Amino acid sequence: MSSEEDTVQAQVHHRRLLNMSKFTILLNNMRLMAILDWWETVRDFILENPENPCPANNVLGVNREEKKSSGTEEPVAFEMKLNITNSEVVFVEDTSQWDSNSVILKSTTVITYRPLVVEKPLSCNLNHCEMFSCILGMEDETALSIIDPVTVNIEIVLDKDVKTLKVHMVHLSLRLSYHDVRMFSQMLESLPKQTRWARSHSLQAVYNTRPANFKGQLTKLSALGFTESDCATALEKCNGQLDDAALWLTQHAFPVQDTSGDRNNTSVNRSFTVIEV
Repeated sequence: MSSEEDTVQAQVHHRRLLNMSKFTILLNNMRLMAILDWWETVRDFILENPENPCPANNVLGVNREEKKSSGTEEPVAFEMKLNITNSEVVFVEDTSQWDSNSVILKSTTVITYRPLVVEKPLSCNLNHCEMFSCILGMEDETALSIIDPVTVNIEIVLDKDVKTLKVHMVHLSLRLSYHDVRMFSQMLESLPKQTRWARSHSLQAVYNTRPANFKGQLTKLSALGFTESDCATALEKCNGQLDDAALWLTQHAFPVQDTSGDRNNTSVNRSFTVIEV
């Protein structure tokens, strides 16, 4: 486009096939607020599987029924690619205030997420990435640089059955004041609260729209060791059939790790090795 008014700021492409679902999201010259409860809702919407609009007597529908009955149905491959060009991500200290202390991350970013690709489920490239702190709404008067522009490459890979986090960057220039450290501490404390609020809100919405025996079924499935959100998803996909939902969980979800068990096993499952920082 020739002028800034005509520049496209956002594009979303979705392609759905029998064995693949792909999202491509393009953001250009935007400011994104990192409010996790809202982003949790967006993520749930993206990952939601819509109902099949094809009639039951359709050939594709018959093939799907045959696959379900034979137990050979494979999980649908999911891929999401996020391209962020010359945009800002804003982390605020207090989400209830307009003029809160904030940290702004500015960069051109490409993120690729493919959960079924075990060897490399996530890759992220940040070009000309810079970070500064300020008071929201008064950026020009209060901006203080934290990280000078730098290129960062981040990957999660599977190395000898251990998930490895690889981070590569060059010439990192970092400046942190005592005020910045306190602000980061406040932000880290608020993140779990936002996530818990979003999860509890989502489950409550499910309770309000389900049959009276839904909570009892959810309790039975949760006793198998799965999270309530996974159990609710299983019941929804299996139309309330308890046995089918239990089978779906064994194929598509992972049970919660027992914290009272072997601590060494827990550390192996969650371990990340940071390489070349």
